[in-house]
Amino acid sequence: MATFSIKIRGKRNDGYYPVYICVNHKSKPAYIKTSFVVSDKGLKKTYTKEGKEKTEVSDRHVVRECMNEIAGYVRRLNGIDSRDMSVQEVIEYLTNDYSDPSFTGFSNEYIAGMTVDGRGHSALNYRMAVKRLHEYMNKTGILFSDITSGVLRGWIDSMMDSSRKRNLYPTCIKAILASAMLKYNDEDRGIVRIRHNPFSKIVIPKAKQTEKRSVSIDTIRSFFNTEIPGLYEREEMARNVCLMVFCLAGINTADLYDLPLDALENGTLHYRRKKTRDKSLTGSYTEIKIPERILPLFDKYKGKERLLCFSERYVTAMDFASVVGKACRRVCEKAGITEKITPYSFRHSWATIALNECGASMDDVAFALNHVSAHRVTSIYIKPDYSRIDRLNSLVIGRVFML
Repeated sequence: MATFSIKIRGKRNDGYYPVYICVNHKSKPAYIKTSFVVSDKGLKKTYTKEGKEKTEVSDRHVVRECMNEIAGYVRRLNGIDSRDMSVQEVIEYLTNDYSDPSFTGFSNEYIAGMTVDGRGHSALNYRMAVKRLHEYMNKTGILFSDITSGVLRGWIDSMMDSSRKRNLYPTCIKAILASAMLKYNDEDRGIVRIRHNPFSKIVIPKAKQTEKRSVSIDTIRSFFNTEIPGLYEREEMARNVCLMVFCLAGINTADLYDLPLDALENGTLHYRRKKTRDKSLTGSYTEIKIPERILPLFDKYKGKERLLCFSERYVTAMDFASVVGKACRRVCEKAGITEKITPYSFRHSWATIALNECGASMDDVAFALNHVSAHRVTSIYIKPDYSRIDRLNSLVIGRVFML
């Protein structure tokens, strides 16, 4: 257990002595500077048992205030296990603010970190979840202790209009809380700044199954083959991007945006799927041979810093996806297509055609889409045969374009 004493260490140029609280732990001293100073009149000479002279603070007011601080330090140390702590760790614990931390401040830092890590799309969902929680609680600043299970139940019930929000937003808040508890709590030493987990009594509602976004083969043909006079540059790009998505086994626009310069080698694309590369034990690596139908597009949209120029035209992958999505709607209007089509529609459509029209197995479709494998550990031991994707992709493209 640490011991405390009141000390001075040196005289300032103005003739006063700053007062310190000396913390001695494991026979090693360290000092906490107080706000007090004393003059020579506030000191006295005393002697140790061995007869050695020493100087002590005698100012009654300063001694009383310092003893109050020491009493507070003792109470705080009594609440934790400090046996394995160094004297500097003890000082850090005693001098840091261990009041209830701010959820608002931490969530802002957490979301900013997601953006820096390239998780901009997810960061938007988290930002919206935090915003909606603040709106529900009618507060601009929320402490973690403010978020109770009762508050969460009421908040979830207030989102009855959207099953997606009732699932997504609480899931985001739960992830932020889990990260904060790792940062602020050290149960091994009894340091617990976030004292309760409100989600321990909450069952987050499940989201409804995602609506199928695939479109028919005839619609796909109309989208790509209809002659549209006066097609603007963005609309032409959007149609070309969708063709690349479809002909590359449903590759995501985020991956087209993010492809490095060395991703293309001998006509084969090598990349790691951005959405799941940090979740998969294999890093979501995949390979696919570029079909001849879209090879010219890689020259048309050749980039300087990345394989394709989309990252040079748009600040983020989300901006790129948004522009392509809006242009898709205009293409549909001009082509007389009434169905809602986005670039993601072609990923869903590719999978549906592969399964229903080309006789592929569900495992083959999942492998081609670069989904995280259900056999996660087993997949580490097996060298994948990416030609399976090429063969299936040829069947799907041939089925649609009558090759």
